[in-house]
Amino acid sequence: LEESVDQSAVFVIFYSKGYFKSENCRRELYAAINLSKPIVVVYKGDSSVLNEMALECISSCNGVDVAGPDLLLQRLFNNDEFNLQMISSLPSPSSRYGPIEWLDEASFSAATLSLIYHRILSNLPHYKGRSSEELLKDIVVPNELESSTLQAPINLLVCVSNKGSLDVAEDLKSLVPEDSSDMTAIHFDAAI
Repeated sequence: LEESVDQSAVFVIFYSKGYFKSENCRRELYAAINLSKPIVVVYKGDSSVLNEMALECISSCNGVDVAGPDLLLQRLFNNDEFNLQMISSLPSPSSRYGPIEWLDEASFSAATLSLIYHRILSNLPHYKGRSSEELLKDIVVPNELESSTLQAPINLLVCVSNKGSLDVAEDLKSLVPEDSSDMTAIHFDAAI
């Protein structure tokens, strides 16, 4: 197992419940960390799965051959500042960094695949240092929606009681090209 991880450029985990309880999965993960391999985590479900993943990692990955749960979580969430106290504020599934939520509905799965490809390619020697725009133009995913020019203003309504909705709205707004950024606005609705 360790030899296979050593020969890989990027280590990809498709997390499911029980992953960290498997000795072989832990061996691969520990090898990836010891070899400083980039780690991409993909999961299916809502953000509660991330909490479950973190707690399972903490309870299962506590052997003497491991640097400790803080380092594991930092690598899994792609955040050098991550620590055990941050579990209650895990990154939203829309985050550009950290675990990738697998969406398996038509165009959404194509977008998820594009994000996974982007993360993998950005860690390969040939693509290191290239901008996201350069990487994305080289990625072709069947059934992926094409970008289009905004023809009319877009208003994103954010309900303040919907935790994480502002993050999603800000991520969407950041995807709008600068020359069209004045056509996108975020509005807040406190009524719900």
